Amino acid sequence: MIILLLLILGFKPLVTAADPLVWRCDSHFVNKAYKANIKLLSAALSMSISSTQTIFAKGFTGTKQDRVYGTVQCRGDVSASACPSCITTAFRNIGWPCILETVTAVLYEDCIVHISQEDLIYDSSDMLKRLLVFTNTTERTVSPSIHLEASLMYNSSRIDGNIKVLLQETAKQAAYNSTMMYATGRLDVFSALPLLYSLAQCNLDLPPNDCWDCLKNISSAAKSFFKEQHGEWISGTWCNFRYSTNQFYEGQPMQ
Repeated sequence: MIILLLLILGFKPLVTAADPLVWRCDSHFVNKAYKANIKLLSAALSMSISSTQTIFAKGFTGTKQDRVYGTVQCRGDVSASACPSCITTAFRNIGWPCILETVTAVLYEDCIVHISQEDLIYDSSDMLKRLLVFTNTTERTVSPSIHLEASLMYNSSRIDGNIKVLLQETAKQAAYNSTMMYATGRLDVFSALPLLYSLAQCNLDLPPNDCWDCLKNISSAAKSFFKEQHGEWISGTWCNFRYSTNQFYEGQPMQ
């Protein structure tokens, strides 16, 4: 049975590691003015989230070749009061992963930051070039007595089809049935397999049709769920999608 949830936000204390889960580097040249503008943008976007009590902000600082555009977004169940802490941490550490290049995106458990020298206007043709992919191969919480690989021999194509339905329905919920552009889901195929949890989220400034288009495109990049992979998080500039055998969000799906 597939159970979908448009999450009723349950706020939690923010716990964020100093290091990002994954990041993207670009090779374009960066001068001192550009780096200074990144700091200004960090302060501006964090202040915007704090003052408006939301979990999404976008903006730019600087002029001409030194201009920096950015978007920041926290996961839909992270409170607007806690969100700025993750954003500040992300910007503070945005310089270290790429020694000879420039960080243009960082993914944390509770927030995502994208920066660019170009305006981050939605562009479906450029979507798959900007993906961050975090693959989890250790999240499985199945009892040791359950041999997952053997279980998969039972109609694995049917299971895989149900998972695709879960991903699509979660994306539709986020795009068309949520003012927060955020939804979660849960899939329970049969008792020999772990529950599968899903999440879909778009930037709050995206129209519903663009949100659906974005999620549909990045979900097509998802790898096979089975074998040694037990979770995957795919994040683009304008939307992100995640599934896992662990419940990674707050709140319970509909029963």
